[in-house]
Amino acid sequence: MNILYIIPYIPFPLNSGGNQAFFNMVNEARKVHQVSLLLRIRNDKDRENAGQLQEVWPDARLNLLDETATNAQAKTTAAEEDAGLSGVTAWKCRLFDSIRRSMERKIRRSTRRALMKKKAEAIAREDSVATNEILGSFVREHSVLYHTIDGNEDFYEYVYQTSRQGFDLIQIEFYEYLPLVYLLPKDVKKVFVHHELHYVRVENEMNLFDRISQADRLKYQMDFQEELSALKQYDKIVTLTEVDRELLSVHIPSDKLYVSPALTEACKATTQQEWQPARDLVFIGGGDHFPNADGVMWLATKVLPALRQTGTNAKVYVVGKWDKVMQEQIHAFAPNIVFTGFVDNLMSFLCGKISVVPIRIGSGMRMKILDSINAGTPMVTTSKGCEGLPLRDGEHCFITDDATVFAQRIAQLMQNKDVQKKFVEAARSQMGGQMDGSELLRRRMALYESMTQTVS
Repeated sequence: MNILYIIPYIPFPLNSGGNQAFFNMVNEARKVHQVSLLLRIRNDKDRENAGQLQEVWPDARLNLLDETATNAQAKTTAAEEDAGLSGVTAWKCRLFDSIRRSMERKIRRSTRRALMKKKAEAIAREDSVATNEILGSFVREHSVLYHTIDGNEDFYEYVYQTSRQGFDLIQIEFYEYLPLVYLLPKDVKKVFVHHELHYVRVENEMNLFDRISQADRLKYQMDFQEELSALKQYDKIVTLTEVDRELLSVHIPSDKLYVSPALTEACKATTQQEWQPARDLVFIGGGDHFPNADGVMWLATKVLPALRQTGTNAKVYVVGKWDKVMQEQIHAFAPNIVFTGFVDNLMSFLCGKISVVPIRIGSGMRMKILDSINAGTPMVTTSKGCEGLPLRDGEHCFITDDATVFAQRIAQLMQNKDVQKKFVEAARSQMGGQMDGSELLRRRMALYESMTQTVS
């Protein structure tokens, strides 16, 4: 079978759960199928990563749309427009424009810091109403409700033309590319991998808004119907959890739905880290995925103040990529949170820490849970954080959606090494089959085989 994969990101290097999941599945598929990828090159780093991917997969065909050339052309056009002015005049215009932008950035930064200081003072006064408003406006500011689909005319044309090069099956991943199905040939089998149900995520976000307007409700309903309409154009829809499959089955015929959990490096691991008594806390996840940012902000503004009231103090290490603006916002409330960036050996770093998973938004599977179990790290999580996994409160980890109880469970776990060890052993035993990499690969390959039979 000749398969084309279309995804929004370069799936290399393997420094995120999403990259690992895609790479591992396609790496298995290319053993028995002809594999092609359609990728966008937006910058020099993308080009470098795509080059490394091609070296690892020399037999895969990479269809690369280089958008840096378009950007360069835009700069050339701007320079040509400048040439219509005198050299001195054009230079002055550019200088003044640069100064203006710099001043605007400084003013925004100063205003943001002053606002964060006021918000931190409100929390220090233990003003729960103010704290809820802060979190609500934070979620509204970053909600995907008003995000637009990532694409342009050149990209759409490239998808249209590339998809008509004799493929038997085309697989698209991630919500932002969901509507591309309308550009694909009607006689080609189509698969969509739904990493996170968009309408569920927006529902979660709206429930946390400081206020919900009628415009919000209208936009949600419009997006919901568009999501369902596009999903119905696919032959198969892959969800990562049974929970997501059940949610979709209310709107989509069940025979179109297929559960195939993601395969990360934690699932492939043949050895597991030995348990060590925990001294600090750790959160795994980058700030570019907003449910992570919301979770850490909730941790900083609600959980950690409650933890201090128990007489427990602990460092919180946040592993992953976070921009400086988001770090500043969070540090205004919790300066003891340490942003580590990426770490060379995640499993070793997690040892001796309690994993906190304060996720309140989204759907799908949290790879950070699997990483924590494999690393021998006991966990405190929300119900959303462990959604779709067979983990029970008090048996495999602590599960609560209440910030005060979340803090109490952290303190309880830090003070009881026996409970820590019990959680690690019980979670590993419970998830043994769920983390079997060979079984996860078998499930995804079974889907392709069934569609191969349909094609032939």
